[in-house]
Amino acid sequence: MLKIKVPGTSANIGPGFDTLGVAIDIYNEYYIKKLDTNEKKVVWKSNVSSIDNKENYTYTTILKILNKYNKHNIGFELTMGSIDVPISRGLGSSASAIVAGIYAANYLLDDILTLEDIKLLATEFEGHPDNVIPAIIGGLSVSVYEDKKVYTSLINFPKDLEFIVMIPDFKLSTELARKVLPEKYYRKDCVFNISRVALLINSLNNKEYENLRIGINDKIHQNYRKELIKNCNKIFEVSKELGAYGEFISGAGPTLISIIDKKNTDFFHDMKEFLETLEEKWDIKKLQINNKGTLIEVIE
Repeated sequence: MLKIKVPGTSANIGPGFDTLGVAIDIYNEYYIKKLDTNEKKVVWKSNVSSIDNKENYTYTTILKILNKYNKHNIGFELTMGSIDVPISRGLGSSASAIVAGIYAANYLLDDILTLEDIKLLATEFEGHPDNVIPAIIGGLSVSVYEDKKVYTSLINFPKDLEFIVMIPDFKLSTELARKVLPEKYYRKDCVFNISRVALLINSLNNKEYENLRIGINDKIHQNYRKELIKNCNKIFEVSKELGAYGEFISGAGPTLISIIDKKNTDFFHDMKEFLETLEEKWDIKKLQINNKGTLIEVIE
């Protein structure tokens, strides 16, 4: 049996639309066991309600890969363990499921896939690399998918920074969050994002924290998606007042994230108090960057 532990992720990080992604220390756990028959079973032992196999991306990803290699007769039992990455909240739940499915299928195929194979398959299944790459390799990365190949570069994320992650009690589908985006952009907006993402990456590498608030700005997706997230602007304003270096919509939303200095010990308590004044319920977590990515362990 193989245990697969996949971290949650946050994509875009402001201006890095479909390009930047970071792994954070929240996890989903899965178990895959080979069967002597061609039966394919899914067992739910997680803390969330089970979903239909057709909507279970881990299960469907396994089937896709087995069929790709003409090994559809292999039997398995997939156990959905602890599922701590919330679904449809912009924290990479689908990426986690897809990545887990690829590692599970690779185990069933006796490890025929290389790391590059895994990254490519995950990107093709997800549609873009921003979430799946950090889920696989960990860290903060910039990734590009071109000519059937994924190009990735890790970005230095300073150890004295951390994330304050604010998760609302309502969902926001990626499909809806993409529908609100325009088909075309003004050149000035494209230049705005190019300059900001360059400033953001270099400022993180050089620990130039005074630049982060400018570098994290975006004109490609956030202004449109803010309308789908109740009290987003208010939360961003309070985050700034409490001394955050910057804040952004996590992935397609609705989760919001603030980047703060670890020395800013009052931020968590003060933001929690503010969130409790809002109509909707918000869960708040203090999370670190995950630099290990997916972990696998053979269990006898």
